[in-house]
Amino acid sequence: MKRAFVLVPTGNDVGLTSASLGLVEALISKGYTVGFVKPVAQLERENDIEHSTALARSLYELDTPAPLKISEVVKLLTLGDERSLQDRFIELFNQVASKVDVIVIEGLVASKKLFYAKRVNRIIASSFDADIIYVAAPHRKGPEELLEAVEIEAQSARSGGGQVAGVMLNKVGQNSWDDTENNIIGHTRTRYFGNTHVEAIGQDIIEKYRQYFERSTVPLIALVPWVEGLSSPSTKDLADYLGAHALRRGEWGNRFVESVAVCSMGLSKSLYFYQDGALVVTTADRSDIVLAASMAALNGVKLAGILLCGRYEADPNMLILCQKAFSQGLPIITIGADMYSVVGKISNYHKSISINDKENAKTVFETVASTVDKEWMKQIFSAQRETRMTGTEFRTRIISSARRSPNKTIVLPEGTEPRTIKAAVIVFQRQIADPVLLGDSQEVQKVAAEQGLVLPQALRIVNPKDIAHKYVDDLVEIRKHRGLTPEQAERLLEENIWVATMMLKRGEVDGLVGGTVYTSADMVRPALQVIKMAPGFNLVSSVFFMCLPTQVLVYGDCAINQNPDSEELAEIAIQSADSAAAFGLPPRVAMISYSSGASGRGSDVEKVRKATEIAKDRRPDLLLDGPMQYDAATTESVADQKMPDSPVAGRATVLVFPDLNTGNTTYKAVQRATNTISIGPMLQGLAKPVNDLSRGALVDDIIYTIAITAIQAGASAATEELEE
Repeated sequence: MKRAFVLVPTGNDVGLTSASLGLVEALISKGYTVGFVKPVAQLERENDIEHSTALARSLYELDTPAPLKISEVVKLLTLGDERSLQDRFIELFNQVASKVDVIVIEGLVASKKLFYAKRVNRIIASSFDADIIYVAAPHRKGPEELLEAVEIEAQSARSGGGQVAGVMLNKVGQNSWDDTENNIIGHTRTRYFGNTHVEAIGQDIIEKYRQYFERSTVPLIALVPWVEGLSSPSTKDLADYLGAHALRRGEWGNRFVESVAVCSMGLSKSLYFYQDGALVVTTADRSDIVLAASMAALNGVKLAGILLCGRYEADPNMLILCQKAFSQGLPIITIGADMYSVVGKISNYHKSISINDKENAKTVFETVASTVDKEWMKQIFSAQRETRMTGTEFRTRIISSARRSPNKTIVLPEGTEPRTIKAAVIVFQRQIADPVLLGDSQEVQKVAAEQGLVLPQALRIVNPKDIAHKYVDDLVEIRKHRGLTPEQAERLLEENIWVATMMLKRGEVDGLVGGTVYTSADMVRPALQVIKMAPGFNLVSSVFFMCLPTQVLVYGDCAINQNPDSEELAEIAIQSADSAAAFGLPPRVAMISYSSGASGRGSDVEKVRKATEIAKDRRPDLLLDGPMQYDAATTESVADQKMPDSPVAGRATVLVFPDLNTGNTTYKAVQRATNTISIGPMLQGLAKPVNDLSRGALVDDIIYTIAITAIQAGASAATEELEE
């Protein structure tokens, strides 16, 4: 997949479906393979058919995934679980992404029931590396007011890191569609949908909007004129919307409501309104109106149907008398509400494109496609655009990568700790890795039961007391240069962390994760003494993956090295860059300091400057620069002023801090201030993967750490095979 676009409405009734599938039509016509995703069903009632998805499948034969139901979305929003909602969106996206050049993602239009649509659209937009395309319609706004509305939306998105591709203006020149020929007294023909009195949209109106949007910071992608009659609903669609039921269905799925004829006075005054596409609305006791409409149908007038209102029931004899008209396809539907409230509800109908009229739908989408800027379509694929991975995509990729690799065995030394047990169950069930809980089996079962967990029978629980004796001789041999005795080894092996480390050393497991109970020193000390350094490394360091809404940054070292010297800092930078690359992130390394470039003086900044030189000398292939301040590293506008010639400034993906105090403080401040999910710390430089958790780690934190450990284990195994 080369590009993805999220289409977001700026208001109600902007023609979001016509814009979305019109863009699909335009891209397909240029030879691109296109995917379409509607993450959330645009339905007032959950059992209805989602129009956009159905049309994408039927008209373009796209393999479009089924959208989430509104009830699922509401449940997650109510729980405040945006993370799980993003994960669900990514799952839908990934069903399509690998098969196509470009994906069009359609957002959600707000309504009285879907009042949270704007929040959902924000979550959708932040879930993907996708550019935002706004869909706007003038309605009663002049070009200046509409331009301001679009600019406000774009500024809001950009301030949150969103990338705005442009805007599609739809329904330009549309008259107020609640216009009526008369007040609703007697007989009224209301042109809600019809093509009666179609007026050509003046070119001057089109040009006026075009000229205003030439000033905009948001590129104008399409300007779609309003064409009457292209959005007429079927009689069935309107009946479903009203909650009316059919007395005779006839051809209600293939007849389309172009106008509404409200008939409440004498019969002679209603005859003018019996025209093709008219929905005749009257009360259930007006048999004369029904008979006249049936006569018109038998004489070749293709009415949209008859709608009977009120508490009266239609006369059965009258229905028998009109049977011939019904047998020729005339629908007749009924509703218990009074006629004028029904007409009022019709005036508020959200005009969606009928899935029953494919020819009309195709015409709508072709009309939109014909207005899409062809130069813009060329540029979106020819222009250089760096692919960014959102935090949600990164988390999903980690889980997917862990599941794709041969199941790695990860030992968890804190096997009776409640969060660890819960994480182990989830990891096992989702086949992320094969967890091994160290602990007394009865104690583990008891803690699990207290949490309402049922442990899978195949989930391994190993009592460390039963196996510790196996590792005494090996541990003595490993530490003989330090004079370790068997008695001392036995005492060390009373701790689960030492047993787990020896299991890893002997290859009985592929990785180790702990830290919910053990301190960082407890975790790292056995690893350094037993697992030792990987070839070519002189120290152990750590990184956090900071899963920001619009990108992922790598922070190092925020957990291990208190005050590294220049040599050590250079090695941390190289390790961190390699870790970023291993997890699919393009490494652009910023060496962080309190000053940028050559402006600062002092021992601290000189340390960073020297570390930068050492790292560049050792790894000239890396994009690495420093010293620089945090804002110069991450913000292009600041970088342009402070370090305009830097290949990294403003675009850094890996930030290396000068000491533990700076790194740990920054990581926690960013995490809390932005509500960012951070994965780590992931340890670097060891011969086999050992990872340390924060003692305040959540279950999700443990799951992701197990996943990255499994990925590291897979990479280590591949390296060992190459060396052999």
